[in-house]
Amino acid sequence: MPPALRLVPRQTHRCLGGHPWVFRSELEPAALAGLADGDEVEVADGRGRTVGRGWYSASSQIAVRLCSRASGALDEAFLRRRLQAALAHRQATLPDRQALRLVSSEGDLLPGLVVERYADRLVVQALTGGIERRLDTIVALLGELCHPAQIVERSDGRGRELEGLPTRSRVLHGPPGTLVRVHLGAVELDVDLLDPHKTGAYLDQVEAHRALAAWTPRGGRIADVFAHRGGFALHLLAAGAGSAVAVDQSAAGLADAAAAAARQGYALETATADAFAWLRAQVAAGATYDLIVLDPPAFARTRAAVPGALRGYRDLHLQALRLLRPGGRLATWSCSSHVGSQEFLATASDAAAELHRTLRHDADFGQPADHPWLPAAPETRYLKGFLVSVIE
Repeated sequence: MPPALRLVPRQTHRCLGGHPWVFRSELEPAALAGLADGDEVEVADGRGRTVGRGWYSASSQIAVRLCSRASGALDEAFLRRRLQAALAHRQATLPDRQALRLVSSEGDLLPGLVVERYADRLVVQALTGGIERRLDTIVALLGELCHPAQIVERSDGRGRELEGLPTRSRVLHGPPGTLVRVHLGAVELDVDLLDPHKTGAYLDQVEAHRALAAWTPRGGRIADVFAHRGGFALHLLAAGAGSAVAVDQSAAGLADAAAAAARQGYALETATADAFAWLRAQVAAGATYDLIVLDPPAFARTRAAVPGALRGYRDLHLQALRLLRPGGRLATWSCSSHVGSQEFLATASDAAAELHRTLRHDADFGQPADHPWLPAAPETRYLKGFLVSVIE
């Protein structure tokens, strides 16, 4: 039997309502003495009834991440079942995707594990001590279940720092080269699996690329801001946009976008610039656009950062709306889990009101099936997006 940890009485415990996190302050401290990072533990309520089993974190304020509500061992057989379930979910929901996330941490009840597939290659991220201790077993199981030509480890995210773990990036299996050409929706891109900016690509937006393409203004002028590798711009050009500019601070990402556009016969303009500065410069120059895409990185990584994030989103929307022609559309996303959908949309509404413009809601965008979320854990539902029109 693993060590038993008991919840402190007379507190509100979200884990009793299905949340997979148990914070250090929720546990009786005496039982934590002697535990090592990644140890399997069982959590019980104040009456001794099993809440679930999970892995202990020695450094994080999230002391336990629950993997199961049952009392069975979190052994190799358990890991195999969880991986098989994750793979089956993707096969059932996104069978034709060449690149997608195969395992999404808490969303697949394997907290701290992220696995992405790019064609015949896998990228693995171990973000917690629990996964770190079991990484060799997980990699062996992935080899058996997926038969990849290459497995790359990208255990280098901010989450590992919070867990007190060193960062690593390396090839675990297969050839040393990590550049792969892969179809991301309707676009073929070269991605480097050891790209320090991102594990290959933003796979959570591949379905949105295709969905937004259905709203392409034929012959219209497009701006893809925070473009990374230009996924939105390339899909909109393929769907009939007249011209597009991709804006990002990463010259390497924009070079990849331009190369992909050239291979497919599209003319893509690129601008290596800070997005806020670029938008203001376009306003000053009197530029106009038919569709503007805003897909920034997370502005609020903590709850304390939410007020500043909302100001940032409002400023972005204000500048973008100034650039839109009457009838033009704004597609905007937030990947800050601490910012709710309605308060995010309100930043666009407030910006429009300041400009005496009226917005119509056209479409919602959320997380695709390969990035599942848990209703009991709002933090797992991080991505939200909207398409609005200026209809005055």
